Amino acid sequence: MASRALECSKASMSDNSISSLCSSFKEQSQTFVASARRPMLQQAFPGYIVSPGDCFYPVRIDVRSPFSTFHVRAGKNKPLWLCFSRIVFAGYIEGEKGITDVSEHAVCSVSSMYSKKHTAENPIKGAFYFNNTHTQKETDPWWRAEFPDNVRVSAVYLYRRVGWEIMNDAHVRVTGAGKDGKEQALYYPEVDENNKHRDLVKTRMGAAADALAEMRGRVADADMQEFDTCVRESLESIGGTIETMRAHDSATAMSRVARKYARKVLPNIETPALPSVGDDMRRDVAEKLIRATDLALGGAKDFGLTPEDGLEIDMRGVEAKFIRVRAYGELPPGLSGGRISAPDGTLIKELKKPALNFKYKPSVFTEPEIYSMGLVTQVRSRVVTLPERQSVGKFLVWSVNRQHAGNACFLEICVRSTEDEPWRMVYDRGAAYKNAYSVLRLVDLFVADKWPVAYPRLIGKLYTQYRRRRMGVPMARMVRDREDFNQATFDGSNEIAGKIRHAAPLKLGKHGLRVPIIERDQKMVMAFLEHCMEKITEAGYKPMLMYGTLLGAIREKDFIPHDDDMDVAVIIEGAGPKDLNAERDKCIATLNEIGLKCNLGTPHAPLIHVHKGALTLDIFMLGHKGDTVYWPHTKLAVVPERADIFLPAKKLEFKGSVFDAPADPEAVSEARYGPDWKTPIQSFEW
Repeated sequence: MASRALECSKASMSDNSISSLCSSFKEQSQTFVASARRPMLQQAFPGYIVSPGDCFYPVRIDVRSPFSTFHVRAGKNKPLWLCFSRIVFAGYIEGEKGITDVSEHAVCSVSSMYSKKHTAENPIKGAFYFNNTHTQKETDPWWRAEFPDNVRVSAVYLYRRVGWEIMNDAHVRVTGAGKDGKEQALYYPEVDENNKHRDLVKTRMGAAADALAEMRGRVADADMQEFDTCVRESLESIGGTIETMRAHDSATAMSRVARKYARKVLPNIETPALPSVGDDMRRDVAEKLIRATDLALGGAKDFGLTPEDGLEIDMRGVEAKFIRVRAYGELPPGLSGGRISAPDGTLIKELKKPALNFKYKPSVFTEPEIYSMGLVTQVRSRVVTLPERQSVGKFLVWSVNRQHAGNACFLEICVRSTEDEPWRMVYDRGAAYKNAYSVLRLVDLFVADKWPVAYPRLIGKLYTQYRRRRMGVPMARMVRDREDFNQATFDGSNEIAGKIRHAAPLKLGKHGLRVPIIERDQKMVMAFLEHCMEKITEAGYKPMLMYGTLLGAIREKDFIPHDDDMDVAVIIEGAGPKDLNAERDKCIATLNEIGLKCNLGTPHAPLIHVHKGALTLDIFMLGHKGDTVYWPHTKLAVVPERADIFLPAKKLEFKGSVFDAPADPEAVSEARYGPDWKTPIQSFEW
C-alpha cells in the first residue's frame, strides 16, 4: 500500500520532486519511530535492535557523566555468551589538551574467557573486526574497564561481533558507574528506557532521506530516470509498511477499548495480529535503494601525480580569505602541490611542496561523524591564507606518489572570509561514501539479515572505491559461507579496481583489500625476499619457497596477481605437530638476534611475520618425522603429508633468482590447493 504522505507523479521526477519525496519520507518515518510501540517497530523494521550490517560500524555512546568504570554485559537472567569485537574510549587526560584515545589507561577484567586467546585486554588492544571478547556461557557475563582519576571519558565506540551471529546480540548493553559504584545504562537497545536507541534510529532515518535527496545531483543524466524510479518505489514501499502498521495500531487501540467494556459479552475478543511484511518485498526495496546508491557513486576516487592529471575543483561563486584543505584516509594522506586561480583563470596562489604539507593533525575523535562510519583514519589538515578576500574560480591539487594517490579519497575544502567566521564546506570528495553509508543503514533497518545479493556487491565496490583496506576482514566474515554473496563481493570490488588509474590498485583476497605484491617495485620486492632467505639461512635453517609464492613460481612464473605477501617455509627435522610452536618461538628469537626483525604470526599456529614497510614475508614452520611432514594447511591447522613431495629440496628459478623449493612443487601445490590448483581462485580461503 503506497503511503499517502509520499504521493507523487509516477513519471520521471524533477529534482524538487525527489527532494519533496525524501522530505515527506523523513517526516513520516521519524514520526512513526518516535510514537510506535516496540513490537510494531520491530515488525516494520526487523533490524531495529540489531542487524548484520551493524558489524561494519561502531556504536557511538556519549558519556555525559564523570564515570570511571564501564561494563559491557550480556544479561537476561539466563546463561549467555558475551561476544564483541573492539571497544574504544575517547576522552581527556588531565593536564593535556584535546580529546584523544584513552583506552590504554583502562584496567580491564572479564568474568570468564572462552579460550586463552580471549584476554581481558583484547577489546582495547586487539585488531579491529576480530572477535576479541568471548566469555564462557554463564549468567550475566561481563567485561569491565576502570579508569584512573586523571582520565575523563566522553564517548565510547563499541564494535559489535563480526558475523551473522550478531543477530543473537540484542541483549548486549553498556553501563557506566562513578565512584559510588551505581551503574547507569548507557546503551541497551533491547530495553531502551530513555529512548536513546529510538532517537538513534530516528537520526538514521533522517540521514538516509537527506542522503537520497543529495545523491540525485551526482547521478549522470542517462541514469536519472532509473534513479528516480528506484527512490520513488522504495520509499513508497517503506511508507506503505509504516501506514499499514499505523492502521494496525488504531485497530489494536479499538480492540483494547472493546475488551475493557465488553469483556462479559465478548470474553474471547482478540487483539489483531501484527501484519507481516514478506521477505521478497523487503529484498526488492533493498535492491532498489542499493541500485540508486550505486548509480550515484561514480568512478574511482584517485587522482594523479602532476597538474595535468590532478583533481580540479570548481569553486566559482566562492569568496574566501582562508581555505582549509583536509584529507583523511586509513594511511596518512598527502598532496604534492596545488594552484588556486580566480574565475578568469588568473593565478592567485601556487602551492608547492612543502607548502601543502599537512601541518595540523586533528584527532580522529574530533570528527565523530567520520569515526562512527567506521573510518578509523589518519587526518591531515592545512589552512591556506590568500592575499585578501577574493573570488575563487578553481582549486587544482595533485598527489605526491601512487601511495598518496590512494590515501586522499576523502578530501574536504572549507572556506571562510574572516578568522571569526565558522568554516563553510564547499567541496566534499567523501560525500558519496557518506551518503552510501546512510542509505545502507536504512537497508539494514528494513531487511536485517535478509540481504539481497546486491548488498555484498555494493560493499565490495564501495570499500574498494574508497580504499577501505580494513573492511576486508568483516566483509569476508559476512559473505564467505555463501557462494552467491562471495562472488558478488568480488564482482563489485573488481569492477571498480579496474578503473583505478593513478593509485596502486587494490585487490580483494584472503587478507582483505591489499595492494598485490606484483604491483609493487619488483626490484625492492625481490631484494627483500633474497635478504630474508639469506638471514634465515644464517640462522641455521634451510628456507624454501612455499604456498602462494611457490604456486606463482610454477604456475604464473611470477607472483600470483591477487597475492599480497610472500611465503617461505623451514622444515625442522624430528619435529612433530606439538613441537612446531616451540620451534617457531626459537626461530623468532634467533632471527631477531641476527637482525631480521620478525614477530609472532598468530598464537595458535607455527607462523612468523617479517615486515618491511608495505612488504610482508610469512615464514611457516614444518616438521619432519620419518616418512611424514607436518605442515599448516586449511585455517593453519597442522596436518600430515607425504615427506617425499617435500624432501629432498631442489633448486627453482624464480624471477631471475634461484631458491630452494620442495622436491615436487606440483604435488605440494595440489596437496595444498586441490586438483584445480592450476586455476587461479581469487577468493581462496577468504
